[in-house]
Amino acid sequence: MPEIISCMAEVTSKNTISNALFPKAERLCKKRDIEQLFHQGKIFRADDLKVFYQFIKDSNSTYPCKVLISVPKKQQPLAVNRNKIKRLIREVWRKNNAELNQALIQNDSTLQLAFICFAPKIPTYKEIESKIILTLQHLNNTLSKTQ
Repeated sequence: MPEIISCMAEVTSKNTISNALFPKAERLCKKRDIEQLFHQGKIFRADDLKVFYQFIKDSNSTYPCKVLISVPKKQQPLAVNRNKIKRLIREVWRKNNAELNQALIQNDSTLQLAFICFAPKIPTYKEIESKIILTLQHLNNTLSKTQ
């Protein structure tokens, strides 16, 4: 068991691993912010994934992007399936958001983002990855047009 702990300490000390985190501060949690996003934000769809987003200028947030992930109970009645889909979306987001975060930091703006998955079946990792990458490209293009 001590060998595992020493290996884990080495992995977490690398800078490449620390960039791919999804901490609590990066999650969109406040009720006021969520209501503002759903009422004033823009919407687009990538197949079964509905995305609400809102760019905010000059905010004092520690993270450039705040994310909310939801799977409706009507689409996935079993909590196990809802949680699996949310885990998949979180993992894909965590691995692929670096470019968008850099663009947001350069523009001195913040993005509030909500992913709502309406898939009738549990999608595969590759399906979710392609949808999230498409979403990130769309958000990058939208950000570059607003400059």
